[in-house]
Amino acid sequence: KQFTDDPMVIEVMAYEEKNKIVAEFYPDTLYAKKIGAENIKAYIEELVNKANAVLSSEKEVQVIKLRNEPFPRTASGKIIRKKLDFHS
Repeated sequence: KQFTDDPMVIEVMAYEEKNKIVAEFYPDTLYAKKIGAENIKAYIEELVNKANAVLSSEKEVQVIKLRNEPFPRTASGKIIRKKLDFHS
């Protein structure tokens, strides 16, 4: 919820990969252009740093990934986790 409250984040999903917490973001590139944010990854990293400051060390995001397209979804609108490409 914390990340999706920010207008730069359209969708985000966290998962564990190789014993690290990964947060994968689908950013709003139109919003980034509107506010003049040239480095979306740096903007997202700042959001993650703020979140990590209040999370316990076991829950801290250690890896950030950006997506160029929305997450794949089922007909009911839920993210299809097994079809995600975790090797990007």
